[in-house]
Amino acid sequence: MKTEIHRSASRQPYLDRDVDAAGNDDVAAVVRDIRGILGKTPLAVVRTRGGAHVLVKRRQLDPAVKASFYGELQALGQRLDGLLEIRGDAMVPVPGSSQGGAVPRLLRE
Repeated sequence: MKTEIHRSASRQPYLDRDVDAAGNDDVAAVVRDIRGILGKTPLAVVRTRGGAHVLVKRRQLDPAVKASFYGELQALGQRLDGLLEIRGDAMVPVPGSSQGGAVPRLLRE
């Protein structure tokens, strides 16, 4: 399963926002901020040991935010104690597997 999921990265059908929390970061609040920035774009959120991966299908990106979302996400990342990385080819932990002693979970929308 991992091989098939990670193979799709070569086609880059998803954009991945990797939220690595630190200090006073509240992962749930950061995900809410990302939702606000991305408008009506549907998201999938995988909670991980130290943060979350927010996945967006490129084809479903809200046209109203296409021109502005990247800069707004960078500004959000600068306000965080941890990291907010924007990747097109990240290795996303598979929900239900093991990641450093923790189990990644897919959050329901």
